[in-house]
Amino acid sequence: MTSIHSTAVIADTVELGRDVCIGPYCCVDGNVVLGDNCRLDTHVVVTGNTTVGADTRIFPFASIGVTRVGDDNLFMVGVHVAHDCIVGNNVIMANNATLGGHVTVADYAILGGLVGVHQFARIGAHSFVGAGSLVTEDVIPFGMVSGNRAVLGGLNLVGLKRRNFERDEINALRAAFKDIFMTQNA
Repeated sequence: MTSIHSTAVIADTVELGRDVCIGPYCCVDGNVVLGDNCRLDTHVVVTGNTTVGADTRIFPFASIGVTRVGDDNLFMVGVHVAHDCIVGNNVIMANNATLGGHVTVADYAILGGLVGVHQFARIGAHSFVGAGSLVTEDVIPFGMVSGNRAVLGGLNLVGLKRRNFERDEINALRAAFKDIFMTQNA
């Protein structure tokens, strides 16, 4: 059942899916589509030509502009997704994680708290970006990066195991990682 708080402002141009929940003081304006079971907590702003996929929850004070957001994502407090971003499915962005313009975040990526991603960077599928990292270059799929000017530190093995990747697949990824990234430093 769709629920819209009495203090929320929703433009006539907005398209709501089934069972959408819009909390107090939210503003949804423009050509916005909110997919089924979307939840906007208090004080969320969604504007422009924006589509938010099904089962996505956006926490207070997050602003979503002209962008594409996939399904089953979790955006925690203070997340910022800038213009022209593409966010895949099952992405987690912890508190105050920030995407500059034209950033692509692939499926199952996790961005820790206070992560900043520079414009035009790409975050690969199943990757993990450690808290407080500044990402200025692309992050490989399955990779794990951290630090001020984040550097590749290995594969996101915890995430791969949690998502039930087979041992053979993980071993193949380890071998590829070693061949591509470890031989360059030798």
